[in-house]
Amino acid sequence: MIATCFVYMLIFAGMAIALGTIGALGTYALHGDGATRDFVRTYFGTFNAIGVASTGYALMLFVRTTGRSVMAQLVDLLHVPDEHATQFARQLHRITSWGPSNWICIPLTIIGSVALWWRGFPLAGFSKVYLALSAFSIYYVASNILSFYLFVILLFRFIEEHSRRTGARFRLNVSPGGMEMRTIDTFLVTSATMGVFTLYVGIRATLTATFADTVPFLRELLLLPFILYLPATLCYSLYPRYVLRHISECDALASIEELERQVQSSPPGDIRSNLELRKLTIELKEKMLNDCRSTPVLGLKDAPSLTMSIVVILQFIAQKDNVYAEFFKSLFG
Repeated sequence: MIATCFVYMLIFAGMAIALGTIGALGTYALHGDGATRDFVRTYFGTFNAIGVASTGYALMLFVRTTGRSVMAQLVDLLHVPDEHATQFARQLHRITSWGPSNWICIPLTIIGSVALWWRGFPLAGFSKVYLALSAFSIYYVASNILSFYLFVILLFRFIEEHSRRTGARFRLNVSPGGMEMRTIDTFLVTSATMGVFTLYVGIRATLTATFADTVPFLRELLLLPFILYLPATLCYSLYPRYVLRHISECDALASIEELERQVQSSPPGDIRSNLELRKLTIELKEKMLNDCRSTPVLGLKDAPSLTMSIVVILQFIAQKDNVYAEFFKSLFG
């Protein structure tokens, strides 16, 4: 999966270069040599088109292709009760289809695009419009990724609500340590880490972009991606894995309780053997509960996404608090 992400990044880096070249040629034809140099410096420099495209577009394609196939595996990975099958299919369809995401993508794209335009794009004429359209497209990409994260969280919330140990409940059809579980775990960690890195690159490009800032308060809207995307990304990485572990625990407890019922309803027979079997089931239940409490939700594989999250937070603090900015400046020279 990491290799797939890297290939997508290379593809979209090449596309960003190609689109930048088209924009430069159009600017040269309409406005001459000086305007072309300004466009190239702005497009590839202060707006960091290659970095933003190679992360944002690559992540969107990754979650919409690899993510679609991985999430579709939940049908085989989980035992879905008949009474919840319709709602489960509807929730899964929202994840694996483009259409439902537009209810989130279009409003956020409009809001972000209007805010960016009011901030005042540099350049003039064709080059200004071309640069603006390129920037607007990133809001759709980011909103599309956000909608995928949110729909995954909502799906696993639905699964958790119906995975209790009473009545018809979701159960695992595979071993907790099986290949299918590891595939989902790897996808969640990879896409979340890539999401945090994409957020970092996007916010940094917005900070370095040379807007006119004719409406000063709009610069504060830089806080919006931080508020929406970072918590959603971290929750998206951790919550589904917590739910799957919770289902595994409930399955194990249900099996032990069923064994206890069989022991209690069995003929008297050998009293000593029955007592030893009951003692064994109690010890197994206590051991499993203790193991569940001691097993952390976070692991070493979460280190990249958490590290990038800390970097994003520190960057945001440095931009907003002069005291911290001076501290970081003195700390790192």
